[in-house]
Amino acid sequence: MKKRTLIMLAFTVIASASIILLNACSKSDQSKPEGKADYKYADFVPVDDQVPQLIEGFNQKYSDFKTGYKSGESIPLNEVIWTLEAGVNYEFTEPRDENALLIEVPSQITIPVEFSVDNTPVVSMEDVFEAYSSFISSTEGFLTTGENETKFVLADVELGSLNGNNANINLTLLGGLYYPGSCQIDDNNDYWYFFDGLGRCNDLSPAYTGLDAMHRLDNLMNCAQPYCSTGTPVYYGIVTYEIPGALGGEVDDCENPEWLDYDFDYNVYYMNLYKPSGKSYLNCNSYQDLITSYPEEIYGQVMVIRYGNWYCQGGGE
Repeated sequence: MKKRTLIMLAFTVIASASIILLNACSKSDQSKPEGKADYKYADFVPVDDQVPQLIEGFNQKYSDFKTGYKSGESIPLNEVIWTLEAGVNYEFTEPRDENALLIEVPSQITIPVEFSVDNTPVVSMEDVFEAYSSFISSTEGFLTTGENETKFVLADVELGSLNGNNANINLTLLGGLYYPGSCQIDDNNDYWYFFDGLGRCNDLSPAYTGLDAMHRLDNLMNCAQPYCSTGTPVYYGIVTYEIPGALGGEVDDCENPEWLDYDFDYNVYYMNLYKPSGKSYLNCNSYQDLITSYPEEIYGQVMVIRYGNWYCQGGGE
């Protein structure tokens, strides 16, 4: 079954190649501003050496704001997006076990904007602080609710839309749950049903129902996360790509260790192929997509890959 579905996937990947770039989004092309007709959003890209100073300076201003101080300052919208993202990641980043099953939760807030004389959308610092406070609360709730303890992995902030004098800002939180798989493929135990969280196949026990080969491939991919010799990585400048993955077939097909190794190499190849210049691979969180329902239901893996920049909070490289 595996070899037959790989041939089918080859055609699927070719058909998907024309839309891959449409699913490769930066902060600028994820949004469709509808404010001023001649305004074009551009990412805020600070020099790497300035990143710690920018975050720490914002945190100091935020502390002052909480004591009642109002600066009357305004900053460009693209810098707001960058600051919110870097700030939340700085606040919650922590050392984490590499063997994590990633989950994501989206939310959105709306903040008012004004246009400067050069047609740049700007936001009052007080509104930025209010948005940041909302994101902090959302993240704290994300980490403390649910049946399982969730570890913070990453916060991805983007401009959803700019409508007149309102900016809709999206926050996607990634958290990690315990995953039993190691960073090495096990020739005796890595037999997994493809999709639907059906667990391990080949009559293995425990079955680990709720997991599957698609999640196992993500787990192997996420072992290649950014590493700090000391301290922990803080992420910023994140972009998200959706790329067809290697896995494909019926949900209850059985992935064996040999093919798992093959599929992992395939996914790593495409992860590197589409990696933007100057950014690092951060993580992968796949979903299953229906390819065809006739004469049988065949699904394919879609890799949601995040790339970005990072530095080590607390020192180290």
